[in-house]
Amino acid sequence: MTDDNQATDNADSAKKPEQARGRSTIEFPYLDLLTAMEVAHAVKAVGGTSADWNQLAVKLSMAPDGGGYRLRIMAAKVFGIVEADRGHVELTELGIRIVDPAYERAAKVEAFLRVQLFKALYDKLVGQTLPPPAAIERMAEQAGVAPKQKDKARQVFIKSAKQAGMFDLSPDRLAM
Repeated sequence: MTDDNQATDNADSAKKPEQARGRSTIEFPYLDLLTAMEVAHAVKAVGGTSADWNQLAVKLSMAPDGGGYRLRIMAAKVFGIVEADRGHVELTELGIRIVDPAYERAAKVEAFLRVQLFKALYDKLVGQTLPPPAAIERMAEQAGVAPKQKDKARQVFIKSAKQAGMFDLSPDRLAM
């Protein structure tokens, strides 16, 4: 092995173990903001500010032990809308505001910016014309998204930004 190869190997081994295994090192949801808001509205419909895990699953017409249901709850948690623990789901302060029509618009922006990845990308892209999808994916990967997840991260980022009203002023520029 030459010194150049050894230096490359040392640089590769210095990468975070999560990235070496293909895991993201920055948090982001796999589902969009409106899907997370559906969870909040279901909690409100079932119990006001909190709901039993099984009751909530029934309200969402999902199996309480299914992966799709867990994915929805996790997305709502990442957006900061709910807290879930031991068969119980509760709206956060932000979740209470997001289901209130008087505060919904501002709460959607806050929920969007609570996602680590979305905040990082927003800070880099605010006010600029959006680059092509491959460039956004590259930025996501540089922020800590695993290579195999960068396409999904970009899609959820753009969709959630639209849902939060970040493109209301211009269809190709992020702005509050």
